Amino acid sequence: APHLAQQWFSSTATNNIGGVLLEVSTFPVSQPLAKALGASDLKPEKSTSESIGFTSEPFANFSASVDFYRTNIKDRIVLSSKYTGAAVTNFLTSQGLPAVGGGRYFTNAVDTKTEGVDVTLRYKMNLKELGKLTLTASGNHGSTKVTKFKTTPPQLAALGITTPLFDLTEKIRMEKGQPRDVLNFIAN
Repeated sequence: APHLAQQWFSSTATNNIGGVLLEVSTFPVSQPLAKALGASDLKPEKSTSESIGFTSEPFANFSASVDFYRTNIKDRIVLSSKYTGAAVTNFLTSQGLPAVGGGRYFTNAVDTKTEGVDVTLRYKMNLKELGKLTLTASGNHGSTKVTKFKTTPPQLAALGITTPLFDLTEKIRMEKGQPRDVLNFIAN
């Protein structure tokens, strides 16, 4: 379900957009300005997960596990595109926000698929009077893909804005913003 930060978060930050400094606000979903820019009440995300894995102890003090997974999320809650430009600025000015050059909000804008594999190797050693040492190596290879996104809200289309609710910048941030590969080495 949407958490409080997604429903009530508000901020204004200075953004460099095309060489121009603009104040862009993130509006709470329930605020009339957000509704005017196309926001709707947040609804719970729906997900389905599939996984399969195995573990093995091929010899004393050594274990390994491998897990494959896939998670599909419908109506994922994300930040919308940043809506900027003359039409948005004029609209926000008419709503009493003359210093704000753009806006965005949290929204159920996309469906995603995340899939990958986790591998963990563990070796335990008895170091006699020094104690025990456990060496662990783990890794993950995974990726997230946007499988569906919502188009431009009608309120914005009426202002002549064609930017979709979740634009290419946000799509790249979601798909490429996390490392595909993560490795961890632990000695305990």
